[in-house]
Amino acid sequence: MIAEQITAPEKSLETVSLSAPRIEVTQLHHQYDTRRVLDGIDLAVAPGEIVALLGPNGSGKTTLFRILSTLMPPQHGVVRIDGHDVATDSLAARGKFGVIFQSP
Repeated sequence: MIAEQITAPEKSLETVSLSAPRIEVTQLHHQYDTRRVLDGIDLAVAPGEIVALLGPNGSGKTTLFRILSTLMPPQHGVVRIDGHDVATDSLAARGKFGVIFQSP
């Protein structure tokens, strides 16, 4: 039996700060007419972290997702995706946010 040493080609890897959150939400508020669905949401998601949003219908999950995916601008508060503000740099933020829908 002959053993060969296999080495992987060197690749340049993007340097990622493990301390900086990939998703950062600060004091996010949103309301429809008089109904407030997001009331001061604070959220930080670290690289490699998995987050699930749970709550009853009408609790703001879809609104938060629409703001994170830049489909809707935040009314009040700051939302950053990989350091890019979704309100002022939505194209760059959208490029860093992956979405897989439940059904096509």
